[in-house]
Amino acid sequence: MDPYRFDRWSLGQAWELAGLYAQAHDHLAREIEERLRRVLAGEELSARATLRLRSLIKHLEAELDRLTTQAVGRIRPMLDRAEELTREEIAAMAQEPQWNIFEGSAAAEYVRQGTLLEQNMASTIKGYSADLLGRVKRILNLAVIERRPWNQTARLIQRAYGDAGRPLGSHLGYYGSTGAAAQAARLVVTELARARSLGHQHYVKHDSDIAGIVVHHGGGPCRTGVCPRRAGRYMGRENALAEIARIPRHPWCRCYVQYIYQKLDWAQLQAELTA
Repeated sequence: MDPYRFDRWSLGQAWELAGLYAQAHDHLAREIEERLRRVLAGEELSARATLRLRSLIKHLEAELDRLTTQAVGRIRPMLDRAEELTREEIAAMAQEPQWNIFEGSAAAEYVRQGTLLEQNMASTIKGYSADLLGRVKRILNLAVIERRPWNQTARLIQRAYGDAGRPLGSHLGYYGSTGAAAQAARLVVTELARARSLGHQHYVKHDSDIAGIVVHHGGGPCRTGVCPRRAGRYMGRENALAEIARIPRHPWCRCYVQYIYQKLDWAQLQAELTA
């Protein structure tokens, strides 16, 4: 089992979602400047431009609603694929995986938590889009009040929206970017890791042959150092569920689980078979 397979896939999904925000930034930045040029009379923002700026805000709202719909539409396939990959991972680690663990009434809590995870991701994505729009609105409203030159206003919007909409550097904001694109990417990696963790919690809880687990650090940033410190420790069933439930321990966490199975007492097993 390649422990990094899931992480590579989730990072790819994160780039895809971040790309939506970057595209929205490029499109809206051009739209803002073109409309400001077109609607404003003279060098300064006049009172007559207020209604037209409100029209621009409505246009931005419509564009960001479209972005939100696109982003939220990616969530369900992501979570479905996360469950599929979790099953593949379990199959690679387990001796005889029992897939009925994921079915019927025993899986109700797993399904419920997955639904809550989907709702959380959707609402967070909507919040990122609202944050982008809020930044633009504040600048436009202030520009009307202060009668700022249109070119200065366009630059302020592009700078603020650019900071919000684009990821920082090539690491999708690993080291503290607060841009919406970086936040969306972080959300994907972290919450898909949580979906993976839910699957492992459910499996360990219902497979009595698992004696315990070992959690490994999959690399990546961990500012507190807690992931490397806890890596490699054996934990019995009593502590295993609590430990898995802590994963992901932080945004971008890439820790993964290894099952430890009970050793078979062959003499006892042969005696039971021949009895």
